[in-house]
Amino acid sequence: MSTGADEIVSCPVCGRLARVPRPLAAGGGEIRQWSDAKTEPLPAPSPPPITRCPSCTEFYWLADAGPVNRPSEENGGVLEEEREEPAVRELGEREYYEAIEEGLGSDPEREHALRLLAWWRSNDRWRGREPAGAKLRPADYDENLLHLVRILEAGGDDDRLLRAEALRELGRHEEALEALPEPAPEGLEPVARAIRTLAEARDPYVREIPPPR
Repeated sequence: MSTGADEIVSCPVCGRLARVPRPLAAGGGEIRQWSDAKTEPLPAPSPPPITRCPSCTEFYWLADAGPVNRPSEENGGVLEEEREEPAVRELGEREYYEAIEEGLGSDPEREHALRLLAWWRSNDRWRGREPAGAKLRPADYDENLLHLVRILEAGGDDDRLLRAEALRELGRHEEALEALPEPAPEGLEPVARAIRTLAEARDPYVREIPPPR
């Protein structure tokens, strides 16, 4: 069940309208958690915080997009179902790196978010699989993670745990073990244990965190 009607926003560059689907209301459904801190609520994810306009092809944050107040049916307006705008979409892996290059991470908070989203998108190729052997990835992957490692170093325990995971996924397992916060952040003890076990096993891949029994 959704939480209400979809929101309509306009591209801050060209004004093209786009539809932002409302997330489903919380219903106690399954949530998958990964070692890189990504969670996947099922059956449907939340809208992406950044997207690309299909008309002018510019990237923009949804927070910068202006909401559009459509006229109501009673006032002679067009029914929403008669004017379906394209839904905002998540960026592809290469697009996230392009957005970084184009300066969409314009302040520390947005750079943190954008680099984290790019990491997650890159890791999607391995989710739900059992990868093994050499970890083949584009050069942008390592460059982005190295930047993120530096950003996370100044954060709190949650960021330090995420930094340890980034180091592990870069193949720097000894550094990952040294970076693990002690004690683990409250509520994230299973994640910290999993990262430690994976680093000790020299496993560089993102892995799903089993749900508590």
